Amino acid sequence: LLGSAKGLVRGHVRIWEPAPAAPSVERVGAHLSRGCWVDGMDPLEPRGRCIAPACAHLVRCESVAQTVLVVEKETVFHRLLAEGVLERHRP
Repeated sequence: LLGSAKGLVRGHVRIWEPAPAAPSVERVGAHLSRGCWVDGMDPLEPRGRCIAPACAHLVRCESVAQTVLVVEKETVFHRLLAEGVLERHRP
């Protein structure tokens, strides 16, 4: 079993995840914010990337997808990934 605090993300999306100790700096609005970009298609995380509780307010997100599918149950999320939903529905 695998539990997640805020959820998982997988797909054609990049999320700016704020982190106080991150080496890069991104301009968000009128101020500078520390953090890093998280790639939703990272091959090292084929079962999805955990969304950190600090990222729950989501500072910035980029995607070429036309549709976003929200799956409430984690087991269903992993089954969709295993059945190749991302490969069949590319942007």
